[in-house]
Amino acid sequence: MYAGNASSALYAEVDAQEFLTSRTYFFKLKAFENNFERDNGQYHGLDFAYLVDLSTIDCHLRTLLSYLCLNLEHALKVRFNQIIMEDANEDESGSEREQA
Repeated sequence: MYAGNASSALYAEVDAQEFLTSRTYFFKLKAFENNFERDNGQYHGLDFAYLVDLSTIDCHLRTLLSYLCLNLEHALKVRFNQIIMEDANEDESGSEREQA
């Protein structure tokens, strides 16, 4: 049930089943195993609780980066629009001078 060779000393199997059922999926946790040392096919010091922590950190980091990217995109669009509008105002005032 546990990802790869992860132990279950710090995380109950019932809690692990609930976590995998409602919060994430097995293959995502399995990918986090690569962050741990491996010797003869066995991971050293790997517990399912550590994989859960990495998954939670990943989720929070993804949410934060998404928020930052969306705000940056909005700020750039607003600034770009300001620059275009300023340039349009300069063109209008320049053409009025030519007509006068």
